Amino acid sequence: MAKSRFRQFLAMSLAVVALAFFLGAVLAPPDPFTQLYYTIPVLVVGIPYSYWRVYRAEGGGRPIDHG
Repeated sequence: MAKSRFRQFLAMSLAVVALAFFLGAVLAPPDPFTQLYYTIPVLVVGIPYSYWRVYRAEGGGRPIDHG
């Protein structure tokens, strides 16, 4: 069971990283340093959020069942 939680966390973290780079590329000018100003905050918030979604304390720490 712990391995499936880790896989859920890994998948959600990779989705957050992809979203962060996408938002940084779309919202920021084509300067790579300015894109980092958009990307880093999304990562700082997104990775802990994905951990909280998968390993949440409510409900006995069970992962969320999506279907």
